[in-house]
Amino acid sequence: MAIGALSGNYTIYSKAYSSFLGLSSFDGAPGAPRAVIALPAVSPPPSRWQVLELPNGKANVTLDGQRVTRNKALIWAESTAYGSPTVEWQVYSLPQHGANAYMISTTGAVLEDSGTWVVPSKPNTQVKLSPYLTSTPSIPPFFQPDAILYLDRLD
Repeated sequence: MAIGALSGNYTIYSKAYSSFLGLSSFDGAPGAPRAVIALPAVSPPPSRWQVLELPNGKANVTLDGQRVTRNKALIWAESTAYGSPTVEWQVYSLPQHGANAYMISTTGAVLEDSGTWVVPSKPNTQVKLSPYLTSTPSIPPFFQPDAILYLDRLD
């Protein structure tokens, strides 16, 4: 099930490693894509994510005003002027994992651009795309903790 009517502004948190997701401090030239990372515990206030539902049930995701994209199985944020195609993300509700639990995924033209967001175990490490994995063969399925994201609404 896609996020649907929950379009809005959020913080994104991983309980697996007790970290918010946000932007790396610097990744090169001004205006260049910046890595989406697991923030260290002593970070400034969490980043502002925006989820915008599309008519096809998918969503555009932005982070502090920069669109979120993927390249070579890694998650990036970049200005719209940078020129990469916009990624349409699937945002799936995972009520079996608690309130506000979601999984964000996409399919790409090549395997390395397909999968679900996976949060790294170390702070300041980039979020990556990984194939879908379930922990148990149950109904409903239970997913690996590093693929479960908690979207807390800001507005």
